[in-house]
Amino acid sequence: MAKYGHHVLSIDIYTEFTEQAKLKLQQYNIHNVTLESGDAIHGWQQSSPFDVIVHTGSVPFLEECIRQQLKVGGRLFAIIGQPPAMEAKLIKRISENDWHDEVLFETDLPQLEGAAQVETFKF
Repeated sequence: MAKYGHHVLSIDIYTEFTEQAKLKLQQYNIHNVTLESGDAIHGWQQSSPFDVIVHTGSVPFLEECIRQQLKVGGRLFAIIGQPPAMEAKLIKRISENDWHDEVLFETDLPQLEGAAQVETFKF
């Protein structure tokens, strides 16, 4: 992503992953990436709005607060659903109150830690 973007903000819940990534970026002389450790499953208000948001794991459903953190014209890539039927979606913010969702393909990907759960029917 650093190759295609002016600046990338990457947030990971695991501090050790962030530290390893910093070393890799230095090794490859990549300077347009900021790495932060934290729980961004419900968004990252302090840096929004964003041009692009990419989830690197699945979520059972996409919370509205994530959509709201896109700039108008921004794009969001997310894997949404529950195993074994998940959809990779590209969501574009068309205007302040309108989005366009496009299903790109079906897949199955591990869920992001801390993702909200869908209530299921229980006897």
